[in-house]
Parts: sequence; C-alpha cells; structure tokens
Amino acid sequence: MTMFTRRCSHQLRIWSYEFANSFKIFLMLALLSSFLIPEKLSAQIVLDGSPAEWPAVLNNAANTKKAFKHDPFDILHVDDQWTGGSSDQDAHPFSDWHWINGNSNDKGDIANAGAVLLHNDTLFFFGDRTATNGDAQIGFWFFAGDVHPVGSGDTASGFVGDHTNGDLLIISNFVNGGGHAVPSIYEWQGKTASAPGGLVLAINPKADLITNTVGSANDPVSVPGGAAGTLMYNGQTWSFHPKATGGCVCADGTYPAPLFFEGYVVISSIPGATPCFARFLLETRNSASLSASLQDLTAGAFSGVPPPPTVTNVTVCVDNQPASITATCTQGTCTFWADSTTSTPLGAADGVSGCTLTKSGLAPGTYTFFASCVDATCASARVKGTITVVGRPTVVGDVIPAEADNVPDDPDGIIPGTTSPGCPKLYQLNLLRANVVHFIASGATTLNWAIVDDGNPNDNITFQNFGATATFTINSGVGFSSLYKFIVTGTNSAGCINRDTVCIVPTAVLPTCHLCGPADICAVTAGDQQYCLKSLCANANPDELDLTDFTYV
Repeated sequence: MTMFTRRCSHQLRIWSYEFANSFKIFLMLALLSSFLIPEKLSAQIVLDGSPAEWPAVLNNAANTKKAFKHDPFDILHVDDQWTGGSSDQDAHPFSDWHWINGNSNDKGDIANAGAVLLHNDTLFFFGDRTATNGDAQIGFWFFAGDVHPVGSGDTASGFVGDHTNGDLLIISNFVNGGGHAVPSIYEWQGKTASAPGGLVLAINPKADLITNTVGSANDPVSVPGGAAGTLMYNGQTWSFHPKATGGCVCADGTYPAPLFFEGYVVISSIPGATPCFARFLLETRNSASLSASLQDLTAGAFSGVPPPPTVTNVTVCVDNQPASITATCTQGTCTFWADSTTSTPLGAADGVSGCTLTKSGLAPGTYTFFASCVDATCASARVKGTITVVGRPTVVGDVIPAEADNVPDDPDGIIPGTTSPGCPKLYQLNLLRANVVHFIASGATTLNWAIVDDGNPNDNITFQNFGATATFTINSGVGFSSLYKFIVTGTNSAGCINRDTVCIVPTAVLPTCHLCGPADICAVTAGDQQYCLKSLCANANPDELDLTDFTYV
C-alpha cells in the first residue's frame, strides 16, 4: 500500500468516527428534548393559566373543530343550571337530565367555555368561574351525539339525545390557589341495543389541566380584550368581570387566580375514543365524585362532526343525459356513497368530480346516492340525493275518430292508406267529397301540431294549430301537393319531448271502369261514380249511347 493510500484511509477513518460521534450527539439531543419539552405545549395553545392565545386559535378558520359559548353570569334568574337531581351517571340524558333558569353560586358560576381539536388528536378546552371563594370542581362533557338542553328553562326543562360509546367526561378538582389538577377522564362504554352502558375510568390517559395560580405572574391575568371583551368566530363575545368576594380586589376584564382554567387530552390515548364530537357541556360540581351534585352548566355545539351537506337533486329526460347531483359542505370535503352504510366512497371512476356526481346512460327510473362532508376522520350524517330519469311521453296523434272510421261512401272523404317509415299513419283525402281534415293528440302535458313545409308555392291551404287539436284545409283543387306531413310534439312535466306523425294524401281522380272487362262493374266500387259504362265489347247493338249502354252500380 502506498503512503498516499494509507493517509487517505486514515483520514476516512477519522471522518467516519467524527460523523458517528456527531450523529450520536444529535440523537441524544433529540431524545433529551423529548423529555424537556412538556407534552402540554402546543404550537398554538400553551397551558400556562393565561387565555391570551385562545381567541386567535378559535377565530382561525383553519381550525374547524371547535366550540365557544358565553354563558349568562352574575345575572339573576337567567342562568341555566342543573335541577331535578341530575347526575353524570344517569343512563339517558333525554329522560334523566333536567335544567332550569336560576342563580348559580358565585364559586360555580360559569361565564365562558370553549374547546378546539388540534393536530386531529389533541383536544384543548377551557372555562372560567366568577368568584374565588372556596374550592371549585368542574366536569367537561364531549358528546359524539346530539345531546343538548331544550326548552325555555322557565320551569324544569329537559335534554334531547343520548349517550354514545366514546363520549368523554373530564373531571378535575381545584382547591384555593389553583395550579395543576390532573383530570380524571371517564369514557362512556358498553352501550348496546339492550344496555345503556356507563362511565369507565380511562387508564393513564395523556391529559393535563391547569389554572392561573395565586401569586404567579398570571394573578390576575387579563381577559382577552380586557373589560370590553373579544368578539368570537360565532358572533358571541368573550367577556368577564370577577365578583368581589373573599377580600378580592377584582378589576373588570381580569381573571384573579384561580378563575381561569385550561386543559388538554390526547384522544388516541383513550381506547375507543373519537375526536368526532358534536356537542360539549361544561358543568360545575360540588366534588370530583361521579355522584356529585351538579350546579351551573353551559352547553353548545362542537364542530368536530361537520354539518350534513346540502344536496341538489336533479330530474332529467332520458335523452338529455349526463345528469349530475351536487353536494355543498360548509365544513370538510364532499364525499359520495352508493348507499347509507357502505364504507367505500365513490370515486372518479364512478363519476365523482369534487362536489359533483355525474351519471349517464341511465334508463328511466329513480337512482339514489348519498353524500356526506368529511373533515379528517370525522364524517357528517349522509344525506340522500336522487337522479330521476324521466322517459319520453307516449304522444299519439291521429285524425279524429269520426273521420278515421273508414266507412264506405263517408262524406268526410278520408280512408286509410299504405303507411311507410316516414308516415306511420297515412290517410287519403278525396277532394271530390271533402277538403278538411281534423287532427287530435294525447299523451303529454302540452301538445302542439305543425305542418312540414314541403316547399310547394302553388298550393292554397290553411293550417290551424290549437294545441291538442288542429285543422287542415285544402282551399283549391289545383296546385296541391301529393302528400302533406303533420307532426305533433308533446312535452311532459319534466320537459321530456316526443313526437308523432300523420300524413295526408289528397286526391281528386274518378275510379276507372273496365270498358272491355269481363264484367259490367267499375274498377273501384267505393261509389265515387254513380254510373259505369257497360262492356261495349260485348254490346250487340253498337248504336248511339243510350240507357241500355249503362249499368247502375
């Protein structure tokens, strides 16, 4: 090995060693940072007992799964509160929970509450209370179903909705001075068709909850917007003024400790839980026990589940395809399904493009599809949409029955003729008997007759369209065309069109007699000529014509 080669090899070993050490240091720093950076920190929400960042997060349109509710506080007789012995352990909110307007005690009086789901998995929430006198316990419900209070509250009023497996109840117990209070998190489990289920304590969930702390830099902490408050995304105002109790020197627009609290829970750390919540409820309670007496409450919508879409149905004629239905989502993306339960959405191969589903080649009938709005892993209820394909009307046009009866010697002069593909109905009109034809049509909502222009400038005719009926008159026995075509167009209530055709062949020629035929009869026996020449070929007396030379037929 040359000296140059040995030096290069040695240098490569040095570089490899330095790289390996550098990589180890990088891994150690990364591992250390995972311990030093607390899990309660988020790129948008920091649990520090201050509400400063909350309005910007909630008012950010990019954060779609959220809630905010301002609750009446420190006002007599208008604050919603629990009544009737309601308990968090009750099996059915729609029958067991009750509320009424009244006056909450100061330490449990709620003014504002909100929540937001960030990173599709971490649920942050906050609330407040108006007075510092005494300990405070809270419970924060998140419902997968549409559970919420109804009624006026003037008397005991109820709730609608019921528990769903995956509902969460977060309970914390704060004492005077505030600080950390690791919450107890319960999940509703075990509900079946025959059993209501119940609350089960989650084991080692990733969660935390904190208040602003007495004597800290956040005692007091400013309310967003100060005394004037802050307008929130849903039109409500986040406003607050503390109650001067227990010797508190309380300025409007501030949260003395420990009146503001905030927390989080990582949804995926709770087996069976879902981030797809539809409603929330914040309550104050007299203890951290599940059987605690409940006090104040505030409840509202949580946009974890997108609202159902608006679906525009369509009705088309069978010969006016393709047909499209559209869906409009206010949250999430449009998704189409073949039915109400399938787990595989329709795609481009099925005619889906954005919020439009297009189909073609459909036979008459009604075709049902479903649409929903999907936001991350959460989908709205599915809404039915229909494409209705309407067939063409069965339009029937003809000469009126009284004229199309084919009666011999009929004075209307109309008899059926030989049809053809262009003339599915054809009649001869003997102008020596009549010169008028009356038409009639049926089978559609609207009907209109028209005559096809044959380009003949010499005929003298009159055509009148009356909708379902029409009249055709040949005013002169000279110059008329050999055939006239009439088309009736029918339209049904869906705008679908069909047509029928009737042809008229006018004639003014007498039937021909066989002067030397085998019998003394006319070639045509329809009675259009009253007399026919006798067969002169057999006449033994070729004198001048007289009555003996005619046979009455």
